[in-house]
Parts: sequence; structure tokens; C-alpha cells
Amino acid sequence: MTFIIILLISVLLSAIIPACIALLMFSDSDDINIIVISIVFSIIFVPIMIIYSIWGYGFHYNIGRGDHFGYITSTETNGIIFKTDRIYFKTSIRSSQEDRYCVINNKVFNGLKKLNSNDQVKIKYVSYYSNGIANCDGESAVITGFTKIEEK
Repeated sequence: MTFIIILLISVLLSAIIPACIALLMFSDSDDINIIVISIVFSIIFVPIMIIYSIWGYGFHYNIGRGDHFGYITSTETNGIIFKTDRIYFKTSIRSSQEDRYCVINNKVFNGLKKLNSNDQVKIKYVSYYSNGIANCDGESAVITGFTKIEEK
């Protein structure tokens, strides 16, 4: 959704900004100069905004999804400009392998932070084509929800 908003803003700006510049610079010229400058600015500005949008906010095209059962060993928030949330997850408490997941939704992250490290959890995750640096920091999947598994 953010990608679409940035794309729409860039298209609007690519028409408005050069027209204003052209009016200021060539106020006594004909309308052809305004059109030419608008087209040139659009050709340069729109691809730059598309690349920035994909790099910064990702391209959330679903390429995989699944469930993972296990235990949350740690949660953390990193970043100066773009705060990113992540959790560390083990299938077994005794396992040496620890998986890292990104969490975009603050409500889900706060719920995961409240869990005890001995609580077994089922997390739902999705893999996107590109997560974007504003959302994640190299994690391969994003947690979309979780369920605490009650002991019997």
C-alpha cells in the first residue's frame, strides 16, 4: 500500500514541480517548454521514486507462507531511522539452531514480547519478494500472527 501511495505522489509531483519551474523560468515562452520539461522530469523522477519505494518499503508479493512451532528465545528492536522488530525462534528449547523472523505489525510484536521463553508458540509467517529496509533487516520471513499453545 505504501508503494502505491509513493508512486501516486511521485507521478503527481513529476507533473506539478516541473510545470512550476518552467513557468518561473520561461514565463514569456509558449506552452511547449512547460510540456517538454514536465516530460523530461517525469522520465527521470518516476523511476527514481519507484526504485526508492521498492528498496525502502519492499515489494510485498507473497512468495511463500507457513507455520512454525517452537519457542521464542529473544525479541529486539533495531535501527536509528527505520526501527525494525525481530524475534529469535527455536523449534526446541535444547536446539542450537535459532531462526530469525521479522515482525512488521506492532500489535503482534508486543504480544510476542509478553510471552515467556517456556511458552510453546505457533507462529504464522509469510515470505515476500522484498521486505524493504524500512521493515526488515535481512530476515527471510515476516510473522503475521501467533497462537500460544496451551499445555495439556
